Amino acid sequence: MNKNDGSILSVIKNGYCIGCGACTYVNKSLFNVKLNKYGMYSAIIVRKRIDEEIIKEASKICPFSDFSLNEFEISRNNEESLQYDDKIGFYINLYVGHISNLERRIQSSSGGLITWFLSYLLKNRQVDGVIHINPCYTPGTLFKYSISENVNHIRNGSGSHYYPIDLSKILNFLKESSDKKYVIVGLPCFIKSIKLLSLYYPEIRSKIKYHIGLVCGHLKATSFSELICLQCNINPMKVLSMKYRYKFKNRKASQYGLKILYMKKDNLKKKIVGNNSLFGMKWSYGFFKYPACDFCDDVYCECADISFGDAWLSEYEIDCKGTNIIIPRNKEIDDILINASKNKEIEIKNISKLEILKSQAGGIRHKRDGMQYRLYLYKKKLIWAPKKRYEANNEHISIFRRLLYKYRFYISISSNKLYFKSKKRKYPVFYFRIHITGLVIMYNLIFFTDAIVGKIRNFLRR
Repeated sequence: MNKNDGSILSVIKNGYCIGCGACTYVNKSLFNVKLNKYGMYSAIIVRKRIDEEIIKEASKICPFSDFSLNEFEISRNNEESLQYDDKIGFYINLYVGHISNLERRIQSSSGGLITWFLSYLLKNRQVDGVIHINPCYTPGTLFKYSISENVNHIRNGSGSHYYPIDLSKILNFLKESSDKKYVIVGLPCFIKSIKLLSLYYPEIRSKIKYHIGLVCGHLKATSFSELICLQCNINPMKVLSMKYRYKFKNRKASQYGLKILYMKKDNLKKKIVGNNSLFGMKWSYGFFKYPACDFCDDVYCECADISFGDAWLSEYEIDCKGTNIIIPRNKEIDDILINASKNKEIEIKNISKLEILKSQAGGIRHKRDGMQYRLYLYKKKLIWAPKKRYEANNEHISIFRRLLYKYRFYISISSNKLYFKSKKRKYPVFYFRIHITGLVIMYNLIFFTDAIVGKIRNFLRR
């Protein structure tokens, strides 16, 4: 197979690897997953001699390979799903809600329903363990995938983790473990790779009973957390843990803070800072984004049995306690939610498809309209990009939108390169800011111009 044949080799060599680690399950003597210089996990080839059959097998389970099934093909066999939307995927019901326990809800990053659901499955012996992200409390590595077998450990891993992770160690543990049943929590690309593994490896299918999906904008490199720490005058190598969604009373859900635990002169310190006071926290800029994320068209984790996200709607955003959107795609899981609501464990209500789409409108535009334009740019320059469900196109969006997506792309790529250079400077934050600010100013100018033009266009259509 050559460099740009669409195989897993093309994915790795062209920088589209998301670092999920599924390929190591196929053959860990050929594939390994390591952090690269930009703080992103990526697969590497550890043998000079490459077996073509192994490459073909690994290409079928790589989420960005042209040889793997897409999200629709993976999930369409779910006959229980009664409805389908090309952005949401298959679903049974659409809900918005939160847990009833106020204390637990406040401790969560959103409505607390993911931790509640995982705890429910474990308490009711539906599963033997939960595969999810937990803090390491180790300087240099803040989070990793681990297996929780009690509720306290599940709660310890609650919250959003804007940090790179990989599944290679967990997957190889499952290969050698007993026949216990697990539930796994992951981003769309990670759940997709697990579902692909399940298609070709019966032992994975039998061990992972449920797949819990997270609505996703993009995955961050370690640089994101490091820049936050440096702005707070904290040495990143002294940090033990970070809570990325610390809730403030009487503020909007989007006006959250960050809580950092770190060591200073052998003393444990804590710092809480508001997200709006930090440079680089605006999600639309795409700072420190994995390149693969710009070629993912799945917002709602379509391959999961149930997906959870934030209810970014004006009605719910004003509530600092946090609210989830919930998309069950499995009848058994939907029944669990309905019964829990009747028992007052959780509070959920049905929500329209339009509201679900509106709650993630920015992510949908970027992953659908924006991705089609990025594919067009790559095709025009004869640069290989992963095959997606939507074709390359530049005629479906305005000239300002094209510029917006182009500059967002520039910011994302430049942020990774500039931060890598900044780490060698005496004042890394100053170096990074002064070199990235020009792109950010241009992006903001285009963004506001596009918004004004859009309002004028809508006014004239009345």
